[in-house]
Amino acid sequence: MAVQREIDECRIAYKNYSRDQLIAVIRSKAEFSAEHIAATQCLAEMVDYAEYERRIIDIARDSNYAFWNALLTFDGIIISVFSAIAVFSQAAKPLIFIIIAISMLSAVFLILNFRSVRNTYRLIGKTMDLGVERLSPEQRKQQIAISNRGHEWCNYREIATYYVLVGQGILILFLICVR
Repeated sequence: MAVQREIDECRIAYKNYSRDQLIAVIRSKAEFSAEHIAATQCLAEMVDYAEYERRIIDIARDSNYAFWNALLTFDGIIISVFSAIAVFSQAAKPLIFIIIAISMLSAVFLILNFRSVRNTYRLIGKTMDLGVERLSPEQRKQQIAISNRGHEWCNYREIATYYVLVGQGILILFLICVR
């Protein structure tokens, strides 16, 4: 039977072990040895933390989707309403055309964000199928760089959408004031 001091020493030693290394220790040691118990505890903590990280990532992704969906819905409403107004009002047609065009641009930016996130998750899935541990350090750096670049472009498009939204608001207010 293992003594708590031995277990604690092993836990300290296993602190920087990977999941695979901990599993190897668990398989290679006697069931109630200090090494086995410490490796099992470290692995359990690692799994709990990984589940927590996944939950936070899921919440962040869902929040982005909800936000982008709201912006797309808003763009759709503006496009619909001002398309109808353009049919009935010839005088304001040029300004309405501009409002509709920038709404469509905003919608394209948001759709590109959805596509970028989808492609990132496809890359992650493909990598997991092939086995992350089989990737060379160079391949890992390359995939991280691709994901970071996609994330940066998502941010740029999202910021552009904010500016488009402000521009739409100004143009709509101008249209209301002129009418």
